[in-house]
Amino acid sequence: MTGANLRAADLTEADLGRAALQGAAVDDAILTRANLANADLAGAGLARADLRFANLREARLSDTDLTEAKLGQAFLVKADFTAALLTAADLTAATARDAKFFRARLIRARLARAELRGADFRKAELGEADLSDADLRAADLIGADLTHAKIERADFKNACFCNTTMPDGRVEMAGCKICEKKPDTGDGAR
Repeated sequence: MTGANLRAADLTEADLGRAALQGAAVDDAILTRANLANADLAGAGLARADLRFANLREARLSDTDLTEAKLGQAFLVKADFTAALLTAADLTAATARDAKFFRARLIRARLARAELRGADFRKAELGEADLSDADLRAADLIGADLTHAKIERADFKNACFCNTTMPDGRVEMAGCKICEKKPDTGDGAR
């Protein structure tokens, strides 16, 4: 289904596990409770798609347009959102442990109550994002931009802050030595 046109399609509860949907047009589609585990959606258009409660475990969503997408309570464990566009996306209460948001744009995204433990937010843009009550324990925020983000009651225990722009605009450098001591993941990222 590479490059397929699925705009505004109703794919509620569809089983698309391991599907090859690179570059597909899935904008405005309804994928509520769909299984997209291990699917390849790299470069796909999913703007305004409804992915609430969907299973995207280990899905590849790099360079994907998820502008205003609904991902509330979605299962995103180990999903790869590298350089994805998630402007104003709703990830409220999503489970995204160990997900990769490297260089992703999450401006005005809603991540309240999301489980983001161990997530990679290196160089991510999180300006005006809502991270209130989110679990960001052991998350990597090296080089991330949190300008004007809401972080009330977020749990940042053991998170890496190095060259991170904080909500008040100051750049946090104090955690750089701690971040350097974290084990190398083997991906050459550090």
